[in-house]
Amino acid sequence: MVIFFLLGAAIGPALFFLIFKMEDVGGSLIAFGIGAIAAASATLTLCSILAFLVVPRWIGNVRGTVESIAAAITAAGRAHVAGKSDVAATEMGRATIEAAAWYANVRTRHFVSQSAIALVVAFGGIVGSALLITQNSLLKDQNLKLDYQTKLLNQQNVTAEAQRRAALTAELFDVLKDVAREVQSTQNGVLTEGLINRILVLSRAAQPYYYVRYSNPKDGEQTRAEIIKLPLSPERGQLLLGLLANRVTLKPLADAGVVFEYADLRETSLSSADLTGVSLSFADFSYAHLIRIKFERASLFNAIFRGAEVYNCSFGGHIPSGSIDFRDARLLRSKFAKSMPKALLDGAYIGKLTPQGTTDEPDGIDFSGYERQNEGLWVRLRKKTDN
Repeated sequence: MVIFFLLGAAIGPALFFLIFKMEDVGGSLIAFGIGAIAAASATLTLCSILAFLVVPRWIGNVRGTVESIAAAITAAGRAHVAGKSDVAATEMGRATIEAAAWYANVRTRHFVSQSAIALVVAFGGIVGSALLITQNSLLKDQNLKLDYQTKLLNQQNVTAEAQRRAALTAELFDVLKDVAREVQSTQNGVLTEGLINRILVLSRAAQPYYYVRYSNPKDGEQTRAEIIKLPLSPERGQLLLGLLANRVTLKPLADAGVVFEYADLRETSLSSADLTGVSLSFADFSYAHLIRIKFERASLFNAIFRGAEVYNCSFGGHIPSGSIDFRDARLLRSKFAKSMPKALLDGAYIGKLTPQGTTDEPDGIDFSGYERQNEGLWVRLRKKTDN
């Protein structure tokens, strides 16, 4: 029995891991079953060889019985009494061989029967383990489906919230139509007080929220629907873009309290815009293309410019404290206020490499805590690490 379990412990796992890949096509129960049958067959074959070939060769082809052993011992005793020592020794040797043959035969049968019982018990345990692991695999699949279902429910809830905000879209387009009409009539970009108040109410009502964003598929990939990580207001972003497109002067709006905080301005293109004094805290300009934009005295508390192209932009005046995220952005020929708080600059591009040296570097920004690295035609910042 001990030998059987040692063999099973050595052969079983090896066979199981050998066919473990079958779980992908046939399930773990089939893999375990084949492993168990193979291990059982190998063990039975080895036991049969031991029982019928190896053991007889060790002890000789002799079959002992109790009668033959008793007869040999009796004959040895009689010979000893008669003084025939050589005959007594011969009979005693025969009795020993008969006893060894009889004991070996009994122990061999006992070993085979115990091995067969142990095989049945072990096979039952293997089947039970296979069923348990199959159950665990099914539960794992069920949990994955539940996670996917939960994700879909979350997306549904978020989509429902976005649909409730759809009423603002109609008001947004009405406001922008009136803006275009007034700008065309006044020719100076300054709006009337009534329209400014409507824009103020709209900007206050367009609160940030989570919504589902669809990613742009790459080669061989499918479009993925993902909930944005931080709440944003697409309506505020569209409102700001509409005002800039109509060349509206934003200073009277900023003085009136119009806010564009949390505005969703990702992947937008802006050129030659004046955002002086505009409230843009928590606004997201990720991967936007910004050229000659004035952010003078603009509120940029925790604004995000990650991966954006910031060319010839100015961030003058006092900027409220808070980390502005410029990671992986291209900050070329831009000017920053000396009072600007420390920004996140890891991976930011700060210049071009030319035969004459580095050009187009930004001015006024604090690079302490970062080291310059040359990557191709660019100079890039990397956060210093403590060695």
